Amino acid sequence: MKIVRHIPHPALRHFIEAFVVVDVEENEIVKDFYPTNAALMCFDITQQHYRFGDATFNFSDASDTVSFCFVGVLDRYFPVERVPRTILQVIFSPFGAYHFFKTKMSSFTNTGLNAEFIHSGIKDTIARMEDVHGDKVACIRLLEVYFLQILQRSETVSVSAGKIHFACNEMIKQAGNIRIKELCSKINMSENRLRVHFNEMIGISPKTFCRSEKLKQINEILVNDQEVDWMELCHTYNFFDQSHFIKGFKAYFGCTPGEFLKK
Repeated sequence: MKIVRHIPHPALRHFIEAFVVVDVEENEIVKDFYPTNAALMCFDITQQHYRFGDATFNFSDASDTVSFCFVGVLDRYFPVERVPRTILQVIFSPFGAYHFFKTKMSSFTNTGLNAEFIHSGIKDTIARMEDVHGDKVACIRLLEVYFLQILQRSETVSVSAGKIHFACNEMIKQAGNIRIKELCSKINMSENRLRVHFNEMIGISPKTFCRSEKLKQINEILVNDQEVDWMELCHTYNFFDQSHFIKGFKAYFGCTPGEFLKK
């Protein structure tokens, strides 16, 4: 698999982490989607198109497919059948999708749908992208124009939105190892208000966000270190006990730590 990241326009970098082009090799099978703490958009460069099933994310060339889809935050592991050979992804920052679309993100958690459903104004941009779908850079430029136009019309960030953005950054900075009470104290917000606003703007709870950040970092450790001390990882990342660690691990990787080692 070949992955090429394109840096967004400076005005967009606060809300979009990158435009990413993913090329899947002819005989390569993409079978895993791991949890994410931010939404993304996927454009099918090859125009084979997407279709999402009910239980898992399935891609096929069925008649009811779309070329551009919006995928909300994923809070658990999903197996997939296959993906188009070449995909252009818009990787939002955790707060980015809410800032652009001003819609309740928890409505789209673990969901993939036609991008037009989340913002009807993107329809013309999709049509232009389909006209030039073979030119990846041209597609990225069209998307940049689209998002810059939304920014020009956007209202200033509200106080509560600013606090949620700060909270996300703190969780990421500390790899999820931060107590919710401590975070609430930093942003002067009650735990209940934090949970309500977080679900609306990010799509998941603060605790789920922290757990995913922990497991993202554990994933990096596993990729780079063959000698893994599971007890030490459990202690380092403040899992309550081994049972909670295994449950969180399986939700993220689709298997237990023991099964992961066997693979």
